[in-house]
Amino acid sequence: MRKYPIFSDVYFERNATVWRDNIERDIVMTKAEVEEKVIKIISEQLGREADTISGSSDISNDLGADSLDQAELMIAFEEEFDIDIDEESSQNITTVNDVVEQIYKHMS
Repeated sequence: MRKYPIFSDVYFERNATVWRDNIERDIVMTKAEVEEKVIKIISEQLGREADTISGSSDISNDLGADSLDQAELMIAFEEEFDIDIDEESSQNITTVNDVVEQIYKHMS
């Protein structure tokens, strides 16, 4: 029997990313759900209220994240979504929407 980590075998279905986990359930996340999780992570990591964070929020300028905060956020995103964001991609991330796009791209 092959063992898979949760969220293996990713495929698309109607504008949502679907994972097949080792319990044979489909777990579907839309971009809106990804954004909601990303905002929750940023809120917890930076100690900000979630309702003050939007998709267009600049992570360093608007939210006050320094380079260490940004590195910790990337690690948190990778762990939460079981993805690997390479350094080059992470350097191009400036807004919450950029994070959501990178995560969604890696999940598909």
